[in-house]
Amino acid sequence: MLTQEPQCRVWQKPVYSKALSYASLAISAIGIILNNLAIAAIPLLLITLLLYLHLQQTFEPSTSKLNKNVASEVSTFIPQLPTSSQRGRVAIFIDAENLYFCSKEAGVKIRYAQLLKELTQSASGIIGAYYYTSVNQTNLNHCRFVETLQSIGYEIIPNQFQEKNRDSAIIVDMMRYQDLFDTVVLVSGDGDFCNPVHFLKESHHRVEVVSFPANTNQNLREIATEYIDILSLHNVSQKVIDFKHS
Repeated sequence: MLTQEPQCRVWQKPVYSKALSYASLAISAIGIILNNLAIAAIPLLLITLLLYLHLQQTFEPSTSKLNKNVASEVSTFIPQLPTSSQRGRVAIFIDAENLYFCSKEAGVKIRYAQLLKELTQSASGIIGAYYYTSVNQTNLNHCRFVETLQSIGYEIIPNQFQEKNRDSAIIVDMMRYQDLFDTVVLVSGDGDFCNPVHFLKESHHRVEVVSFPANTNQNLREIATEYIDILSLHNVSQKVIDFKHS
C-alpha cells in the first residue's frame, strides 16, 4: 500500500500587506515634511509676535485719548444745534406789521440799521434780511422808508393781502429756504409762528425769536431756541414822544 506524502503548504503574504507598507512609508514621509516645515516656521512666528508687541506699545493710544476719538467720531453723526457764538448762516424774517404796532405801543422807534447789525453778530454768512410788509404806493413817506431799508441791506417782500396771509408768506418762505440757513431769526411775537418754529427747531436749526416781551406769545417764547427782548439790543430802540410811521 502506497502511503501519500503529506503536502507542505507555504504561507503566502496577503496582497493588502504591500498597500499597508506603502501607506506607512507615505505617512512617515508626510510627518517628516510637516515636522521640517514646523521647525522652519518657528523663527517666522517669533519675529511676527515681537513685531506685533513692538507696534502695540508704540502706537496704542491711552484710554482717555481713545474715548475722545470715539466721542468725536460719534458726534459727527449727530446733528448739533448751532450755539449763540456759532450761529452759522443766518436768515432774518421780519413781520413788519407786528413790529410796527408793537413798537408804537411801547413808544419806541426802531433803528433798522442797528437792528440788522445786532441780528447778524457772529454769523458766518447772511442769507438775507427779509422785511414782509404791505407796500402803499400812494404813501410817499412809506415809499421812502422802504427805499431806505433796501439801501441798508433789507430785502422788501411786498404783500397785498390780509395779516394772516402775511404770516403765511413768512412761514412758507422759512420752510422753503430752511436748507440755506443754520439760524433763523424771527422778528415777531405772533403765536401763529409756534408750529413752524417748533418744526425748524426739531429740524436742528437754531431759532431766535426777537420781539417786545409784552406782545409776545408765551408758547412762542418757550419753543424758541433763544428769546431776545428787542429792547435789550444795544442802541436798537429809541424812545419817542410823537410816534409816526416812517
